Amino acid sequence: MPSTVAVAVAGSIVGFDCFVFPFLEFVMKKSSLNRGFTLIELLVV
Repeated sequence: MPSTVAVAVAGSIVGFDCFVFPFLEFVMKKSSLNRGFTLIELLVV
């Protein structure tokens, strides 16, 4: 069971990196709130 949980957590982290960050970058380019999103990205990283 612990290994299954670890795989699930790793998968969710990889999914977050693959889908959420590109979306945030796209929003940053289209939005005038560049500073706010940059701060959020720095906090997340």
